[in-house]
Amino acid sequence: LFEATYPDSASHARSWNTLDERLNAIPGQQGAALTSVLPGFWGSYQNFAVEGKTYATEQDYPATRQVAVTPTWFPTFGVKAIEGRLLGPGDIGGALPVAVVTQGFANAAFAGGSPVGQRIRFGGPETKEPWLTVIGVIPDVWFDGTENKDALRKAVITPIAQGDYRFLSIAVAAKGDPMALAAPVQEAVSGIDPDQPIYFVRTLAQAIEQSGWFY
Repeated sequence: LFEATYPDSASHARSWNTLDERLNAIPGQQGAALTSVLPGFWGSYQNFAVEGKTYATEQDYPATRQVAVTPTWFPTFGVKAIEGRLLGPGDIGGALPVAVVTQGFANAAFAGGSPVGQRIRFGGPETKEPWLTVIGVIPDVWFDGTENKDALRKAVITPIAQGDYRFLSIAVAAKGDPMALAAPVQEAVSGIDPDQPIYFVRTLAQAIEQSGWFY
């Protein structure tokens, strides 16, 4: 979203909400969502703290991948909760800050115990980030690239509506040829803002393959 057209968080949120609704109304799709990073790519790498634990130095804070999504991300990718619940339409700005975590994150951060109801916070000792209540656990998802298949796939999933994002990826699941939905997706975007471009229109398999190319 260009800053001149979308100068603040409120304008960002309105644009993403409208786009999410339009994407999910496209005929021939069986799920559409917005996300800060696609599966198979690298989520934002963040230090975090678990409430109630102490860390002697800044270097002692653990780290994880952080990904923001709209609630429709879960059905779009066929991801179901192992424990607790998934993000929903009520998880918006002004509501309780929440997160869903992968099983790998739960095992690493909570020693195999249940993380649901526990709180985590991104950043180090000087962070001003809010505490996030963990509301659910999902199976591991590749948000750490695909090179190291033995890596523990730790990730924290947060609501886009509780953050502020200017760049997001669109994910649309198709009933048939996925590229047949490229034009309708473009129309959904241009119907909101005819000057807004879309970059890198491709299947997820193509995107993952191309991400491994070296020039």
